[in-house]
Amino acid sequence: MRGIYKLILERRSIRKFKQKKILKSLLTKIINAARLAPSAANLQITEFLVVDKEDLLKKIFPYTRWAGYLKGKGTPGENQTPCAYVFILISRERTSNPDLRDVGACAQNLILTALSFGIASCWLASIDRESLKKLLKIPSKYELDSIVALGYPAQKSKVKDTDFTVRYTQDKESNLTVPKRPLNKVLHYNRI
Repeated sequence: MRGIYKLILERRSIRKFKQKKILKSLLTKIINAARLAPSAANLQITEFLVVDKEDLLKKIFPYTRWAGYLKGKGTPGENQTPCAYVFILISRERTSNPDLRDVGACAQNLILTALSFGIASCWLASIDRESLKKLLKIPSKYELDSIVALGYPAQKSKVKDTDFTVRYTQDKESNLTVPKRPLNKVLHYNRI
């Protein structure tokens, strides 16, 4: 496994994947890491639905939206779609007032653990929740927060420090450049 700092520096959203199945044992480890994330009041509100069956993957894809800044060019092609999806669910039986920091913490654990195994990801919140809940017969006691798309990467992504734009770009080879605010613009010691 690679060091966590290096993984964080490498982690980028990847939207185009090789069509290589992810082992169930790796998916289980990824979910185990997600479930162990910090949880407000230790309520443990998150649950996970993993989908890796090819017929279901194809049915899910139309209900997802990809790379809004790229106006359709960031959407995976037919042979570039995810090989698994992890649905992050909030159990309404655990609390009526969920702390969404729980979702963020478990999603980050999930994404970084996947990357440690060479598996890329894209965290999707622009999804048709109602259609997906119906398609997968997700009970009403669950709120569908988001999906993490998983697969082995078929594109590269790099960071460019800039304070001028938030819009990521894609070159002719489908590789991404993602602007991030420079460290010296966001780091403050002792006072602002």
